[in-house]
Amino acid sequence: ISMSVNNHKDRCELVQEDGNPCKCCMHPGTCCGFCIPNNRYVAKNSKGEMIAEIQEDAGICCRACCEPWCRTTKTRITLNENGTQVVYFAEKPCAMAHCPAFSCCFMCYPKVKVTDFSGRVVGTIAQNGYQTACCCKYSYDAYAGDSTNKTQLRWTVRKCAINCPACCYNCQCLGKMCSEINFEVKDNVGSWACDYSKVYNECWNECCTSKDKYLFQFPSESLDD
Repeated sequence: ISMSVNNHKDRCELVQEDGNPCKCCMHPGTCCGFCIPNNRYVAKNSKGEMIAEIQEDAGICCRACCEPWCRTTKTRITLNENGTQVVYFAEKPCAMAHCPAFSCCFMCYPKVKVTDFSGRVVGTIAQNGYQTACCCKYSYDAYAGDSTNKTQLRWTVRKCAINCPACCYNCQCLGKMCSEINFEVKDNVGSWACDYSKVYNECWNECCTSKDKYLFQFPSESLDD
């Protein structure tokens, strides 16, 4: 995220291209679970240019038996920066603590390690167990490097734990009001960092597939779109 003092905002869309093609009948733990592909997301800027691709790499047995929040994965993140591709990897262990039955166990929350192509850890994402279990908000802290020391904190992302207002699964196909989920994104001093929300992605995708769509708006260093 690039920061500046002007009020102009850049816009970025993150769309899930590959995922569960039919969440109504394909579920981990069933014979259809083996048909669930790895998740893949594509990010595009306001000009429609692809600026990033996020490709999950989870084994077929893991996809068949575990929900996305529980899988052990190594995700490849490819960024397009001025015509050059920069590759990072995000590794996540099994995350049983995301299950409501384990949400009270603060020590069980996993940490996601982000490494560059050489294997050097460049970032860590940790879930704030207290915020999640006691404040009804999923809370994630992003740190620079391999440490979760407060001095390394860069951003904090929070959202309602019951997905307000989209808490009713069956009403998500009805439109924008019932499918939007807003996230709070703040920097290390508690100031606003960007607008981040899950937005409506057509009735079929909302009801029957896992193809989600997210919108980011953040300060730009340029006044050009």
